[in-house]
Amino acid sequence: MKKIILLFVLGLILNACMNDNVQDLTKEQKEKAQAEIIDLMKQYNTAFQNKDFPGLVHTLHNDVVFFGSDSTEAIKSLTEFKEVVLKQWKFYDKMSYGEINNPTIYLDPLGTFASIIYGLPCYYREVGKSDDGYFFLRVARTLKKEKSGWKIISGIVSVTSTGKIHQDTSSPDIK
Repeated sequence: MKKIILLFVLGLILNACMNDNVQDLTKEQKEKAQAEIIDLMKQYNTAFQNKDFPGLVHTLHNDVVFFGSDSTEAIKSLTEFKEVVLKQWKFYDKMSYGEINNPTIYLDPLGTFASIIYGLPCYYREVGKSDDGYFFLRVARTLKKEKSGWKIISGIVSVTSTGKIHQDTSSPDIK
């Protein structure tokens, strides 16, 4: 019985010591992490619109999972991701993204996982067409903090509207 009590007390002490070394992020650390996450989303968008696959991979975790707007689009590896992206790039002559709208970021207290949801205007021109198109995206990403920085581990995208550009959204030059 003494051994059980001793083991129990030792377990409590070890648990207390381990928890003392782990601290929640400070306000400044949260703000820095949020800025890093926004920057990562911009890096991803820039790489996508520039058809820069290595630039995209730099933003992604090795075990990435994506769901696209198409109900059959479920990407569960970097190999599948590359196949889908290369197909999309063949469909568009040009694609450019506007500014990230209304980002909402949740960070776990230790700053190891994050979730971001935001809106994003997208301007495009299909191969062989002369008219520009527009749609507005809703993007959700889950991120994991690694030694090298934040990496996207999952995401989902949906097209929320099509048609004419909303008045307060300025179109970047995609010509």
